[in-house]
Amino acid sequence: MESICVSAPGKLILHGEHAVVYGKVALAASLNLRSFLKLTFTSDDSIEVFLPDIDIHASWKIKELQSLFSSPHFNGDVQSPQEANSDCLQLIRHFLSLSEDTHDTKPLALVAFVYLLGHITQKLSGMKVELRSSLPTGAGLGSSAAFSTCLAAGLLVASGSIKDSRLGWEEKELDLINKWAFQGEKVIHGRPSGIDNSVSTFGGALCFQGGKITPLEKVPKLDMMLVNTKVPRSTKILVAGLRERYEKYPDIYRPVIDSVEAISVKCEETLSHLNDVPNDPAMIQTLRDLIGLNHHHLNFLGVGHKSLDEVCSICTEHGLSAKLTGAGGGGCAFCLITKDDSPRAIASVTESLQKCGYECWRTTVGGHGVKCHDPNEVISQLN
Repeated sequence: MESICVSAPGKLILHGEHAVVYGKVALAASLNLRSFLKLTFTSDDSIEVFLPDIDIHASWKIKELQSLFSSPHFNGDVQSPQEANSDCLQLIRHFLSLSEDTHDTKPLALVAFVYLLGHITQKLSGMKVELRSSLPTGAGLGSSAAFSTCLAAGLLVASGSIKDSRLGWEEKELDLINKWAFQGEKVIHGRPSGIDNSVSTFGGALCFQGGKITPLEKVPKLDMMLVNTKVPRSTKILVAGLRERYEKYPDIYRPVIDSVEAISVKCEETLSHLNDVPNDPAMIQTLRDLIGLNHHHLNFLGVGHKSLDEVCSICTEHGLSAKLTGAGGGGCAFCLITKDDSPRAIASVTESLQKCGYECWRTTVGGHGVKCHDPNEVISQLN
């Protein structure tokens, strides 16, 4: 049977988390940790979805889906994605036997799948959709955006709305993928910024401010160590807590938020210089300084955690710099790795972090966005 394979990366917030909520600049880049989707056409009269990373396996008869999609809420032009309305989402929740107050992202992934399937696919046929990922879920690394981007791209190819191109998609095709991926993100998260799906679609690095996303043209690939503290946290609670403190003491918190933005701007300038003059020692040191400064600012803002401070302390002991990434309060941190850092120091840091119970990955940032693959090339990722 014919198959379509696509992959999309996760994302890393370099600088500007939380400050972005106040209209300030944030910088984000793609990770080389990716999600892979394989869509296989079958002769069955059903559509099956298999998401083993989040323990979801579901299937529906095509006739059941056709009945659902006959609702006027699924009318529209695939080339012009419409906002997901509450009535449409309520229909899907009812179809999946989910309560209206469900906020668990796992079942909401199924809602996003059905939503995109109904809006993108004009004519249903038997298929099996399988997605696996090297991204941890719930760690702030954009796993849901990679899922939505893969799903949007795979369904758009399957429906003939964009071509099956292993040489890359044109800008207008990527824009369409991104718009549908954003709708998937809205189904899962409610009011996302759009930066996660944009990074996952376009790759590289992006600047985000006030709802406007701008690709950064001059960014070198950077080596990183990602550290997952495995400490759960609520982005919503952390954002609300900072908002409360900001509104109570605006003259104290506003300058700190402004300073976080200055760090983002300085980082963008530094990355541009390093793109032109690779491995400039002074600029590498500036990147390290900015990482440490930003982490201290975020601690002042009240979104740190003792586990994140422990990660940073261990890295600092070995001459490396680390900071939290994303919402804070737990979750992940990243540590910059350069060619001048000794393998012994990196190994020692990794060992120390793992002894604390943290999970570590070596990765790079700034790579490709969503891609179409020869199915035979990615079989290992799906087994």
